[in-house]
Amino acid sequence: MVVNTVHWFRKGLRLHDNPSLWESLKGADSVRCVYILDPWFAGSSNVGISRWRFLLQCLEDLDANLRKLNSRLFVIRGQPADVFPRLFKEWNISRLSFEYDSEPFGKERDAAIKKLASEAGVEVIVRISHTLYDLDKIIELNGGQPPLTYKRFQTLISRMEPLETPVESITADVMGKCTTPVSDDHDEKFGVPSLEELGFDTEGLPSAVWPGGETEALTRLERHLERKAWVANFERPRMNANSLLASPTGLSPYLRFGCLSCRLFYFKLTDLYKKVKKNSSPPLSLYGQLLWREFFYTAATNNPRFDKMEGNPICVQIPWDKNPEALAKWAEGRTGFPWIDAIMTQLRQEGWIHHLARHAVACFLTRGDLWISWEEGMKALEGEQILMEITSDHKNLLIWGRKCWETFPENLLPLANCVNAVLSRNLSSVPCHAQYLCRNLPDAIRLGSTLPLSEDIEIIWIIGGVEPYKEALMHPWCDLLYITKIMASFDCDTFFPAFDHEVYRKVDKLTLDIRRNIVSYVLNDWDRFKVWTDDGTGDNYSTQGHYKTEMLKLFTYGSA
Repeated sequence: MVVNTVHWFRKGLRLHDNPSLWESLKGADSVRCVYILDPWFAGSSNVGISRWRFLLQCLEDLDANLRKLNSRLFVIRGQPADVFPRLFKEWNISRLSFEYDSEPFGKERDAAIKKLASEAGVEVIVRISHTLYDLDKIIELNGGQPPLTYKRFQTLISRMEPLETPVESITADVMGKCTTPVSDDHDEKFGVPSLEELGFDTEGLPSAVWPGGETEALTRLERHLERKAWVANFERPRMNANSLLASPTGLSPYLRFGCLSCRLFYFKLTDLYKKVKKNSSPPLSLYGQLLWREFFYTAATNNPRFDKMEGNPICVQIPWDKNPEALAKWAEGRTGFPWIDAIMTQLRQEGWIHHLARHAVACFLTRGDLWISWEEGMKALEGEQILMEITSDHKNLLIWGRKCWETFPENLLPLANCVNAVLSRNLSSVPCHAQYLCRNLPDAIRLGSTLPLSEDIEIIWIIGGVEPYKEALMHPWCDLLYITKIMASFDCDTFFPAFDHEVYRKVDKLTLDIRRNIVSYVLNDWDRFKVWTDDGTGDNYSTQGHYKTEMLKLFTYGSA
């Protein structure tokens, strides 16, 4: 039997100590390593240029390292729940592998993908490698509850089995006879996009302080370990002015993106300590920053409200002030306090600040000076930080007309990271896979824009059909339309309603051209991708030729 494998990279952007990839290569005839880039996320999220540059450099380095093994990285445009069913068929896939994701959103997404794989008869291989330990075992050892103090966490891990050593790097010998089918137009179809292609203005962009990629990570690790005196006489690093600048031995961003294995780092430290200290056992304090990272992952893994105050069982409830003007000055480095403003400027320019500097600006924002919630600070800065670890569980609210919902392929449900509201005056109960039933569009919009749901919703999308589109076009919060034109013939009886070209105009930007290319590849019968905001001209577009064309209408919302 021919075994065709797909390895799905998310974090874990490396070839060393990658147990899920290593396991998936056993007995495989072919392997394709994929990274799924969501084109909607690329354009609509608030992720800043520093993090995007770091990620793209990681992907470029990964592709370069795969080339050395006569393989390539396949950057696929789309949503995982849409992409994988198609890839399973097109590539005749029999095995899917990926690294375990302990974050709440990641676990929800991966459960949906496992379901799709099971329905397609695809074996799934998942291994833990982004954390040192199996976090569920730590929680089990603590009576089913996460440890809430670092001291308790240390006690628990001291009772656990020794860590497994890193698996060997993926080499030509590990690949064996496993091959990767690569077409002549691979770069056009599956290449890593540039910052310009994602719509970023790179004119005047300074060189990266933190170059991304596994190659850079391993080089930095060796530099880090060269500091034998620090390991031999282990003590707290002494601070000076240079400590606030990015260090050529810094490793944090590389651990965050998985360019560097935390297990490799752990065992390299252990081996060096034993060598310098003549085989004495290292203290837990040697691994301080690694274990603090592990502690917070453990606290967050089963808590989808970890990045929020309300509804978070382990968070103190504080009546914070609301001061948008002060928050903006803090985020933009305009407080008038030179120390605070310098840190915030460094963060925007480099995507990184020293952890003591983070403490300083966080204290200034919260209990120290402004008495503004840490949640507001996180929202203001999450797009700037390369190091941001916990994935926000913000979701999209999808508003569907009943007929639109009933014609959507059930095998693609549930959609990851989405809350579904179905509009109907006749249904008496919430449809399967949906979360809400609303009588009309205003009720659905009100649902998503008021507490408690508004805390979890980032964007409200109108999916269709015609009547919800017509109503949405008249809503004062409507400010953006995504429209696709299908360059093929279909029998259709429903069309996107005409809109006022004095109100909406076509926006011509480089990012839209790239989205056109992305969509054109993801679904071969898509060619044009247009966005309208204020004034312009347009045609009638079918909404029934392909189920994807139902996702045309975007809402952003503010306070009513």
